[in-house]
Amino acid sequence: MAPVAAWLALWHVDIRRMVLKREPALLFRQGLLSALSLDIRAEVLRAYVPQYAGKGWCRAGIGHGELKRVAYPQLSQLVRELWDDAYTGHDSRELLLEMIWLTLLPNCADLSLAAALDNTLEPHHRTYASWGILAAGNLDKKQELAQAILSWALPQRITRNVLLRMVPSLIGISDFLQLVDGLDSTPNDVHGLNCTICRADKSYDLSREEQITLRDAPAEAI
Repeated sequence: MAPVAAWLALWHVDIRRMVLKREPALLFRQGLLSALSLDIRAEVLRAYVPQYAGKGWCRAGIGHGELKRVAYPQLSQLVRELWDDAYTGHDSRELLLEMIWLTLLPNCADLSLAAALDNTLEPHHRTYASWGILAAGNLDKKQELAQAILSWALPQRITRNVLLRMVPSLIGISDFLQLVDGLDSTPNDVHGLNCTICRADKSYDLSREEQITLRDAPAEAI
C-alpha cells in the first residue's frame, strides 16, 4: 500500500502528516513527480532531516534519481536552514551534500567547501562535497579546492575521485602529472593511475598541445 499512501499524501494533509512522521523517504520514492509542489518538497526535507540527524549510517538509501524527485533549486535557503542539524547525521548530511551537487545550488557551495575540507567526514561525503563545489561553486571556491588537492590536504581517495573533473581548467597538465606521480599505484585496477592517465588523455577539454605533453611524459618516464 506504500504507493497508494504516497499518492494520497500529495493532496490529503492528514495522510501526508502521518507518512512524513513514519517514513518521509517514501515520498522520495513514490508519488507523482509533477504533483510535488515546492511546499510539499520542503515538508519532506523538514521531516527527513530530523529523523536522521545525530545518527550514524541508517541505510536510508535515497538514490540520485529519487533525490531528484524532491530536490529543487528554490530550496537552497531551506538547505542552509537545515544544514547544522543535518550535518550531525550520516544519512541527513549525505542527502544535502548530494542535493547541492545534483541540483546545482550556488548559494550553498560554501557549505560543500567546508565539508570537503573537514577531515572528520567519510571520504565519500567529502567526494560529494567536492563534486558540489565543481558543479555549483564560483571560481574562487573551485580554486580553493584545487589548491587543497595540490597541497595534498585531501586524502588520495578523494583526489582520485575529483582530479579528472579539474583538468585542465583548474589543474594544469604539469600539476596533474606531479599529482599522478605522487599517488599510490594500484596495478590492474579500473581506479588505478593507468586508467586515470588514459581518461585524462581522452578528454575533449585538452588542447592538442596539452595532449602531446600528457602523452610524452609517461613515454619519457619509461
